[in-house]
Amino acid sequence: MTATARLMKKLCTFLFLVFFVFIALPAPKASIAQVDDENPVQGQIWANYPLLKHITSCESWGDPNKEPREFTPDGKVLRGYPNPQDIGVGQINLPTWGPTAEKLGFDLFTYEGNVGFSKWLYDHYGWKPWVYSKGCWGPYL
Repeated sequence: MTATARLMKKLCTFLFLVFFVFIALPAPKASIAQVDDENPVQGQIWANYPLLKHITSCESWGDPNKEPREFTPDGKVLRGYPNPQDIGVGQINLPTWGPTAEKLGFDLFTYEGNVGFSKWLYDHYGWKPWVYSKGCWGPYL
């Protein structure tokens, strides 16, 4: 076998492995680390942010008194309707806030990252980023 043929064989083997690892294998399921009613630390997550908890509950459920959620029942990140670019607990708009969140180190596709960035937004802009859902959470102002 010539050197070129051996090199081509190694290259084909490498490309097959890359394909298998990154394309053929199923992606890992998202970590569903959202808070549930049994979790004793749930109140700590929203400590000092009672209005934000109502806002994110409205954003993720349409109900100001439910526990905010990041994921749908099948484990996928919650996406907005009608705008699927709004994601997670705080329904953070990816084109608008994604670059800022990434620069600050927040992963909007995780519960912790989305809550953390929602808190950052709230600390810097108040409730204004969620003005369109104020009809749901406004009574808690």
